[in-house]
Amino acid sequence: MRVLIVGDDFLGREMMHQLFLRNGDTPVSVESGKEALAMTRNNDFDVVLTDINLPDMSGFELCEELRLSATAGQSCLPVVGLSHEPDNQLAEAASQKGMVTVLKRPVLPAEVARLLNEGVNSPDSEEAAHFDPTALTQLMEVVGSEKVARLIEMFFADLEKGLRELLQLIREKDSQAAADLAHKLAGSCANYGFLLSRSKLKQVQSLCEQSGFAECISPVKAVIQQLPRDREQVNRLLA
Repeated sequence: MRVLIVGDDFLGREMMHQLFLRNGDTPVSVESGKEALAMTRNNDFDVVLTDINLPDMSGFELCEELRLSATAGQSCLPVVGLSHEPDNQLAEAASQKGMVTVLKRPVLPAEVARLLNEGVNSPDSEEAAHFDPTALTQLMEVVGSEKVARLIEMFFADLEKGLRELLQLIREKDSQAAADLAHKLAGSCANYGFLLSRSKLKQVQSLCEQSGFAECISPVKAVIQQLPRDREQVNRLLA
């Protein structure tokens, strides 16, 4: 299977690239919609896997561009969207834009192969959890437990530092900087499967954008209190 992977998060993109490579597929990875369009003009792919949020265009816009670029009599290249939290709203938008579906990232090669064989128009709805080990489990398969352990230690160190900086920005009522930092930290938590912390930080981002500083402290402290539990969950996974 010839797979084009599109996403600006290097770790997530590389993880999926390695998973497809180990499956015997032929993956190509790029970080922007513009690069993806250029790649499809010069290469044949069986499917495009794209993040919904890209630096230069949305995954939906990329899908539309690919449909418009298809020549007469040529079938449209299947496009599958990727999101940390696929839901019915994303599924509806994907259907309207011509996507096959939106899947929770990171996606497995077997799931993509099944989609191409059967076709699916809506993502599986999953009950929100505090921790989703899927990403770390798959990363362990690719790079090994020791490297994952080092990456996790770096993640927690950066998160703890970032949370301290976030609290300071909130106290200084710097709404834009606080919202930007909360968004960045939320993305990092999502990459490693810490869904509760991600949800709390997205709440902080929204509150900061609305200048609701008085309500921001509580969810930040909730993330800080969640850190020991997150560490414990990861330690059990790595054991």
